[in-house]
Amino acid sequence: MIDLYAQLSPQKVEAYARELTLPNFLAHTCLEPLSLDLQETVSRGKPIHLQYTAPGRFEDHYLEAKEHAQKMIPWLYNDNINCRIIERHLPSAVNTSPPTELRIMPIPDVPLWHWADGSLRIPFMPQDRTLGVQGPECRPADTYVSVSRKEVFVAYPVIRNYMIAWLEKIGLGNLEAREAEWKTSGSCCLLDADPFSMKLQFSDMPGVNDLLYFARLDRTLKSIHTWGKLDLEVYPQTALEATPTGIHFRMAE
Repeated sequence: MIDLYAQLSPQKVEAYARELTLPNFLAHTCLEPLSLDLQETVSRGKPIHLQYTAPGRFEDHYLEAKEHAQKMIPWLYNDNINCRIIERHLPSAVNTSPPTELRIMPIPDVPLWHWADGSLRIPFMPQDRTLGVQGPECRPADTYVSVSRKEVFVAYPVIRNYMIAWLEKIGLGNLEAREAEWKTSGSCCLLDADPFSMKLQFSDMPGVNDLLYFARLDRTLKSIHTWGKLDLEVYPQTALEATPTGIHFRMAE
């Protein structure tokens, strides 16, 4: 299962708000710096409180999560690309305009946004359940099926490439992704691609099979199942072992 979240600093929230078309009563007023004390005391999913001032004026305005959470994601993506072009003097051809429609959706039964550690976090997930793409050929040391060990192994660089392929599929390509890391506390692989983070959990067989398809191990597994009567254990989240080099999935008769 793939989960993601976008992370916006207070300055990015303010920048987003400045690009909005404001109600008429806020004409000729200026946005005040965001008050984090005020935002973090508000419960999850509640509106973001903005304040606008002018000589003799003080106005309140609110951004509703239902209206703005999903809009902030493509805005943040495009802002990140443009900042990299300016800071590193990259050619303008690198710029990627925000897609007209990202292949993402809110995570069911999860608040549309919340404040954490001084930033606004917006959780979301892909619309598609599987990637359905095969990756490049891998070294035997990075991916293998072992009958003698009764395991399937996928190294972290392959998992990283799988997660990057997911970013590209949903419309968030060209991000600078770090190495994929195993997080014991969440039993998941985490990929940071600032200002986005992706979490990969091995909680169901379709998701595990999709990773193994990307790693080009699907045919090998099928042949071993046919003549060796071995298959992946049906509860992947409890039938795996994370090591410093990658993930080992246990097989059983």
